[in-house]
Amino acid sequence: MVGVGAGQQSRVDCVKLAGNKAKTWFLRTRHPKVLGLKFKTKGEEGVKRQDRVNARVRYIEGDLTSHELPSFAAKFRGDVPPEPLTEVEKSEFCAANMSGLALASDAFFPFRDNIDHAARFGVR
Repeated sequence: MVGVGAGQQSRVDCVKLAGNKAKTWFLRTRHPKVLGLKFKTKGEEGVKRQDRVNARVRYIEGDLTSHELPSFAAKFRGDVPPEPLTEVEKSEFCAANMSGLALASDAFFPFRDNIDHAARFGVR
């Protein structure tokens, strides 16, 4: 299970939340730019595993503030943040590679809007 959209008031928002979590996980574990991030190594005050996971998620989200950017950049070789991962790159990669996902729910789907939104994330 890679995306859970629990506790939302809206059926559709719940699917969107789960889908976006799955998309972030997929990009974090498969996109070449994310996998190729050049974190500092142990000899350079290395970056701990969980800090690398968090940095990858923030890199994918791409919404760092000017206040957050220096500490984010400090995790990488040369204290330079990586080139951004654009929305187009994320969308194209997911569209080409993210498919065959399954959706499970304890909810009732009275309309097809949930199914349509789930399909956008590769649910078949």
